[in-house]
Amino acid sequence: FPYTTLFRSLARRGYYGGRVAVYRPRSDHGYRYDIHSSYSAALVRTPVPFGTPRLATGAEASRAFASGGEGIFAARVSVHPDTWIPPLPVRGAGRLWFPVGDVSGVWTALELRHAESTGARICSVDYGLIWPETSRIFAGWCESVWSWRAEAEAEGNAALARWIKWIANSLTGKVD
Repeated sequence: FPYTTLFRSLARRGYYGGRVAVYRPRSDHGYRYDIHSSYSAALVRTPVPFGTPRLATGAEASRAFASGGEGIFAARVSVHPDTWIPPLPVRGAGRLWFPVGDVSGVWTALELRHAESTGARICSVDYGLIWPETSRIFAGWCESVWSWRAEAEAEGNAALARWIKWIANSLTGKVD
């Protein structure tokens, strides 16, 4: 479709991967939680944008976001300084930062809506890559892969089961 390079660039800027954080660096007791196939589990239950996206700028991009449009948006956001866990990642100095105050960046609509739910205010939406619809399009694929993995484990083939895990995980992690 037209603007392929621009679309890919915007999509790449809006992808941050998973978030890992340590909130207490020291504790007498600790717990670790791990969700098996976390990324693919999220793809099963979360509708994702699909179809041919369109680029919107200015007021059109703001209206699209405000009306529930799904996509990736360049925005200016005000994150309150007293926010317990700042919600929006920003790239800088080889790592991700989660700043408070006035922040500019590119994020998915899902991330921006989460930021709003924590008290952040969307000051402006400058442009966006907007998809026409959403669906849980990966659910069937992930469920098939999980059944293949379960079969391999039931047959005692742990090496094959570990390899199969990467098939579902391959749906995430690299956009460009």
